[in-house]
Amino acid sequence: MRLLKPNGIIVASFISNYAPIQDYLKGVYPIESVDELLGYLKNGVNIGDKGFATAYFIDYKEAKDLMNSFGLTELAFAGVENILGSKENEINMLEEGEYRKWLEIGYQLSRDENLIGTSEHFLYIGRK
Repeated sequence: MRLLKPNGIIVASFISNYAPIQDYLKGVYPIESVDELLGYLKNGVNIGDKGFATAYFIDYKEAKDLMNSFGLTELAFAGVENILGSKENEINMLEEGEYRKWLEIGYQLSRDENLIGTSEHFLYIGRK
């Protein structure tokens, strides 16, 4: 924040606390333990030897609150790879006209507060 000039724009992304579940859903991978798969939901922490890099998974309210705590003006907060994420490959194979319709649906859903938490990543854009 100290390097961001007045009126400067900051773009930040976060890994959602539901990203691992979305990832498993895409491949419908075998689940060794439900408790192990959902264990990181207790505190957001994932240890690197559990199949993904050491990471902190965050819910959208915490991410938003963190960025707003810096006194920024929020320009956008969106969920990326929302409920359409599991159909990404199929959507990418559509003809241009149909693809653009799904892209518009994805954009509109990315701002829907009822769905943001189900996204794999969050995108924050703010101004100092």
